[in-house]
Amino acid sequence: WTLVLISMVWTFGMMLLRRADIGEFFAEFTRFIIFTGFFFWLLTNAVSGHNIAGTIIYSMEDLGKSAAGLPGGASHTSIVDIGFLILERSINNITILQPLDSFLGFIMSLAIIVILAVIAVNMLLLLVASWVLLYAGIFLLGFGGAKWTTDIAINYFKTVLGVGVREAVGAAIPVP
Repeated sequence: WTLVLISMVWTFGMMLLRRADIGEFFAEFTRFIIFTGFFFWLLTNAVSGHNIAGTIIYSMEDLGKSAAGLPGGASHTSIVDIGFLILERSINNITILQPLDSFLGFIMSLAIIVILAVIAVNMLLLLVASWVLLYAGIFLLGFGGAKWTTDIAINYFKTVLGVGVREAVGAAIPVP
């Protein structure tokens, strides 16, 4: 509200200095109320339990899961579980009759588990980043109160959309 007050005093003070007529004052006041009300609405909905930014991120994640054909979705733990399943099958298929094939299969399964572990860590880091971003929104959306700082609030939603797209891509990783 402090930013709103500063912006209001500055805007109407500049209008007084250039001797604007009453029609310009009412037009600017209407724009100011709509502008401030919109960012106030964004701020109050960002603080509530099921907020706009969280909905964007979760819907993008669901979009990625449905694009990959995953009904329940793949979490970071299920990806690592698949890597261990591949390793277990590789160990079960080791035979003394084919030592080179068994060794190469074991090495490839180790490489697969390392790659899947890296993917799982990236998914976990993205999940943590989305939670930090959702809680940072409470502070960043407060900058929507003045014309000079609205870019901070708008860029917040651009960043939320970017994280949502990355989660959609991460969720769309085809897991056998």
